[in-house]
Amino acid sequence: MKISKLYKIFIALAIVFIVFLITGKVHANSINSINMDIYIDSSGIAQVTEIWNCTATSGTEIYHPYSNLGNSQITNLAVTDGNTTYTTLSSWNVNASFDSKANKCGINYVSDGVELCWGISSYGTHTYTVSYNISNFVSELTDAQMAYWTLIPSNLSNSVGSVNIKIHSSINFPQTIDVWGYGQYGAPCYVQNGSIQMSSNGSLSASEYMTILAKFPLGTFNLSNKLNNNFAYYQNMASQGAVSYSSPSTPPPYSTFYGILSTIAPILIFILFAAISIFARKGSNISSLKLDFGKDGKKLPKDIPYFRDIPCGGDIFRGYFIAYNYGIMKNKTDFLGAVLLKWLKENKIQIQKKMVRENIS
Repeated sequence: MKISKLYKIFIALAIVFIVFLITGKVHANSINSINMDIYIDSSGIAQVTEIWNCTATSGTEIYHPYSNLGNSQITNLAVTDGNTTYTTLSSWNVNASFDSKANKCGINYVSDGVELCWGISSYGTHTYTVSYNISNFVSELTDAQMAYWTLIPSNLSNSVGSVNIKIHSSINFPQTIDVWGYGQYGAPCYVQNGSIQMSSNGSLSASEYMTILAKFPLGTFNLSNKLNNNFAYYQNMASQGAVSYSSPSTPPPYSTFYGILSTIAPILIFILFAAISIFARKGSNISSLKLDFGKDGKKLPKDIPYFRDIPCGGDIFRGYFIAYNYGIMKNKTDFLGAVLLKWLKENKIQIQKKMVRENIS
């Protein structure tokens, strides 16, 4: 059967709908993955190396914000893109042009912290290596030492494909180190092979974040940043209004709902696609309809006279509709002739001969 335009439109719409359900959203820029390696030296200073895989089709820059730095400072920012080493500027203008930001990086100071910025330089997919230092990454409390940082903030992007974080030191962290993670339900945070490991365990939505809280025994690091509070004070602060990675085993209702939806979505898509296909095939081409003409079907008798009354009770228009769609009358101009013959039979028109003089010059 010939596929009609209507059927093609339904197929196209179904494909678009399926792609939309699978991808969820379509964004001009995306962060495909972030891998962070954080090394803490004996003085509690963090040497951070991040690898960002990003796809950009618009905008001028990419940035990683930090807020609530307290007594800490971020220094020695450096960015590379493949074999290209970016120039680090002493100040960063977020309103600068695309060309002004190309192959450059810098720190933008805002009211509640800083933004580590670098130019997109060229659209497409790039892998950026970003490095910097954070002073006082570990603080000394009255009863313990602590690392408490939001490493991946919310609204960093519409979504982040995956995040993996490793925190380590020259000291192998024992399994007895207490660690907590906040910001995304179900993401693991644990000590393995002497280092702290965190993972988004899949994509990170715009509303989710990744915060680490680690408790070290006094004397683990030689620290100068001392705070006059105990560990319970900051643990309570981290827990207020937060979703912990080590939340109760029963997932929240929205997590269960989306888990079920992701499971049945392929089945629903298949049923929808099949229903659209059947509907489109039945309604797409009127010439495929199997009209019922009685026991002989659409077969015409062999003894049809050359002249007979108009079929369909004299309704010539209905007769034309059936004849044309069943291939009896392929030329549409034949219908005009049939109408003229009908009018002639009903004496609505007359044929007259008339002499016309032709001028010859």
